[in-house]
Amino acid sequence: MAVVPRKSKGKIVYRVAVLHQGKQYWEPAGNDRREADRLDARRKREVALGTYVPPQARSGGITIRAYAERFFAARKNRNADSEQTQVERHALALDWFGSLRIDDARPPHFLQLVRELRSKTKTVDGKEKRALSEKSIANVLGTIRTLFGEAHFNEVIPGNPCVLPRKTLKRRGRARAPYNGREVLALLSERVDVTRRVFLWLAFFSGMREGEICGRRWRDWIRDSKPLGALLCTSQYDDQPLKGDEEEGGDTRPRVIPVHPELAATLDWWWREGWELVHSRRPTDDDFIFPSRSDSNSNHTKSSAYKLWRKACDEAGVTNHSLHSTRHTFTTFARRGTPRTDAVEAITHNKRGEMVDYYNHWLWTPLCEAILALSYRADADEHHPLTVVKAKRGDGSSGAPGESGSPAAAAPGASGASAAVALAPELVSCLPLAAASGDWEGFGPAIKKLPEPLPRISKQQDLWWRRRELNPGPRGFRSAFVHVRSRITQPTGFA
Repeated sequence: MAVVPRKSKGKIVYRVAVLHQGKQYWEPAGNDRREADRLDARRKREVALGTYVPPQARSGGITIRAYAERFFAARKNRNADSEQTQVERHALALDWFGSLRIDDARPPHFLQLVRELRSKTKTVDGKEKRALSEKSIANVLGTIRTLFGEAHFNEVIPGNPCVLPRKTLKRRGRARAPYNGREVLALLSERVDVTRRVFLWLAFFSGMREGEICGRRWRDWIRDSKPLGALLCTSQYDDQPLKGDEEEGGDTRPRVIPVHPELAATLDWWWREGWELVHSRRPTDDDFIFPSRSDSNSNHTKSSAYKLWRKACDEAGVTNHSLHSTRHTFTTFARRGTPRTDAVEAITHNKRGEMVDYYNHWLWTPLCEAILALSYRADADEHHPLTVVKAKRGDGSSGAPGESGSPAAAAPGASGASAAVALAPELVSCLPLAAASGDWEGFGPAIKKLPEPLPRISKQQDLWWRRRELNPGPRGFRSAFVHVRSRITQPTGFA
């Protein structure tokens, strides 16, 4: 980097040469040598700090693809690599969008981008499906909006054009369904190979996320606390910060999870015998509780944990919902056993950083009581009413084929009320006699109406009522009784 003089029209003008990421950029510095030296020193500092912006980027004459390279190179957040992959694979892969000048981008371009992302398809098992879900599209547009926001902050563009009409994006993902008690017991049983079973026990009895399970070490297990042992959840994967915690030097919000007696017995066996049986050496306090099968010194990754889960589902004969659904399952059964939903939340989620969290210090016993109330055998003989309705309609069931509670488990040839009674004999006492005898007329519509929504007034009616409250009518010296709703003055002598 240097100041280079140049003679132009009888005058000496100066230019500054800047070397940035292997490329040389020239910037005009006027005809004042001192100003040129100041500009040169400033550019040297910017290059050293990593804040230098090439002249093309400052002028807006740069394409979205070229600006994205600089944007992702300086990105330091936890999901930077995943965000870059998504944007490059789906948005910048469209030539018309990637080659568009960043200062020429307008809101209709982003609406067109959403339409093309929705139209992308892929072939899975011979069937054509959408390549991106609505949540993935929303994530891609969110990263692009951040990119254009940074360009606006750096004065590359006059404003952020990445705006869309309301309700264009659907951010809510597909609702995850919890596993029922029979499925959980199957996954925790000896059907699943011993090299995978402890991972499932940790998932169902602690409510941790998959990364938190992968990151637990033996030193995190505190056996001597009373009335239950404890697991310290302070990091995920290979000592990475927990979800919601800051990357470096920020506040951390670790959790202390009571260890259920059944989980404690499993962990004790895994420490004494199982770990050595699988990894051919004795575990130490610094080892992962459930390390990678190929390398006992390494943790499981997101990919390997998912593959392990899918193999376990196949061995147990359970339909896979998702690995994250184990958290839904834990919360569902824990709340069934205890009314202390705040205690369940303290076990499964970090503190949100709200002011009440700084003053609230959980005692250990309430958390242990919430864990002790957890039982996956609670619904072993339970049949949801909707299962009965699905059996009657013949449109499938949430239960696995052949399990009790699913239509396939009913007697052959059974239909209507008889199929429902075969699936759930304990419901006979609450069914109408006509339904129990096989006559569903008049019973099916009643089931379909449940659950009945509570009556609510419309927004317009609510607005009318508020107007009447604020303006009840004329007031005189003699007060008269005025009906607020109709504004009709009652006749004299009204009692």
